[in-house]
Formats: sequence, C-alpha cells, structure tokens
Amino acid sequence: MSPPAPGVPLILLAGSDRRQGTVPAEARNLRFLKGYKGADLKIQGRPLAECLLERVRESRGFAPVYLAGPERIFGSIVDCEVIDTDGHVGENIRAGVDFVLKRHGPRSPVGIMACDILPRADEIQEMVGLLLDPGAHPGETLEVGLAMSLIRADRDLGASSWKPRYGIRPTPSEAPVPFLPSHLGIAWPHRLRLGLLFKLLRLAYRERNRDYSRRQRTIFLRIIGALLARDFSSLLRFRPPIVTYMVLRYGLSAFSLWRRGELDLDRLCFSFGAVFVKRKYLRRWGSRCVRLVTSDSVAFAKDIDTEEELRELETEQGP
Repeated sequence: MSPPAPGVPLILLAGSDRRQGTVPAEARNLRFLKGYKGADLKIQGRPLAECLLERVRESRGFAPVYLAGPERIFGSIVDCEVIDTDGHVGENIRAGVDFVLKRHGPRSPVGIMACDILPRADEIQEMVGLLLDPGAHPGETLEVGLAMSLIRADRDLGASSWKPRYGIRPTPSEAPVPFLPSHLGIAWPHRLRLGLLFKLLRLAYRERNRDYSRRQRTIFLRIIGALLARDFSSLLRFRPPIVTYMVLRYGLSAFSLWRRGELDLDRLCFSFGAVFVKRKYLRRWGSRCVRLVTSDSVAFAKDIDTEEELRELETEQGP
C-alpha cells in the first residue's frame, strides 16, 4: 500500500451510547445496543476498537492515530494514545480536535472516524484518497474546510436497511439517489466555525435515527434556539449577528430543495460551506470550500446500532 497520508492525524471517536434514541417505526422491534461499543462489541473475540485500529494502520491512510474515549475503558484495549474524554459526541469531538491541534499545530487537518464501523483496510485507503483528491483542479491549492462522503444506498443493506436515507441528485440534471452519511471525514478546523459545528454535530447525532417528520421539527427548533443564543452573545461583544441569517438562508434553502427532491451535491456543498466555513474561505472558493464525494463502500455508513447488525458483521468477517 501507499505511505501514510502526510500530516493527517485521525481521531477514532469511541464515546458511549448511554441510552437508545428515537428510531423509525420499522426499527422498534430491533435490539439496540448501548454502552461503549468500541470496547463492548467483539469481532472474532477482539474488541471492535482494536480491530478498527488495526485496519486503519494497515491502510496507511492516516498517521498518527488517536482514540477519543475514557482512558479507564480503552487504555488497556488499544495500542494508541487515548484522549481521555467521556461526554456527548460534540464534547468528545471537541476534546479530540483540541488535543490534535495542540499536538500538531493550529493549522493541522484532523480526520474523524466513528468507532462503531469496520471497513476493510483497502476501503479506508480508497476513501482517504477520495477525500484528499483535488479532483479537476490538481494544480490549485484549495482551502477546503470539510471533506466528507455520502454512501450510495440504492441496494439492500441487510440488517441496516432500517437506517434513514437521503435522496440527493449527483448533478442538477440527474434523478435523486438515496444516500447514507459516511462515518469518516476530514476537517481543517482553522477554517471552520467550530463552536457551531460541535453543537450541530451533537444535535444531528442525537436525532440521526428519528422519523423524518419529528426529526425535522425537533432539529429546526433546537438549531434556532442555539443560533439565537450565539448571536445574542455576539451582540454583547459588538459583533454582527450573521450566523442565524446564514443558517436560515442557506440551511433552510437546502432543506426545502431536499424535500422537493431538487437538492444536488454542489448546492449541498455550498450550503455546508455557508453554515460551517468561515466567510473568507466561502467568498474565495464558493462550494469548493467543502469537498463532498460519493462512494459505494457501504461499510462506512453501517454503524453498528443493533444486535442484528452486529451478528451480520460477525458473519461477514467469517470464523
């Protein structure tokens, strides 16, 4: 395989699902997992976090690799440095990002991967290549803020078929394709509105499996509350309250297009950029300040939420 991606540290996000969130009606008879899945779930007798760390290192896609989770749980399980944190997903990501930036410098990129997936080493290597690929502009140094992927879900996903899918057009002229979000991404934190990103990541993760109708209302109301509080704080510091305006203008526009089946990847990239990327990078690069690639590697989208998904993964791995 190729050498490690230079200067891209990775955080394995290994927090705890302490309680089951709200799920679609078709999933209510499934047996949902709780606890520290990276430690509690075993694949061929080994903790999931240990298996995933091994595959990441075999892929040589990231270096170095850290795990963000409680030291008391993971310290004796994984052969890497543990970032001791045990909060909700936003707090754990913040702790991991703060650690990496202190260790590697404030302009370092940061890879983030959930600890409850298990892609093959070659799949990880391929995905990293896609996320870091400059695409049609190889000679141009793009100032990307986020690099993420969507996984095509226009097939039978077995035990994961209950997961909510999102219809997005690859191009404006194509029909919508069902996608699932990938659980691997790369961020350049110095180009992002980190406080807002952490809050919305926490909210999106909490509501990720809720029925569409209730998820829309819940997320909207909580986002508006968080934004108004943020902009009130800005006013107290004599700064313009632009965040709520940007989220309402571009976030709601993208949401409306998605509901009508008209949202395409380029518009989604611009909307992500308008909400999460600092204004100077958005002005300079437009939709290209966010890189959103598509892949058929369903392993990145099949996070293990249920006992049924765990059994299916064990069967796929073989004896």
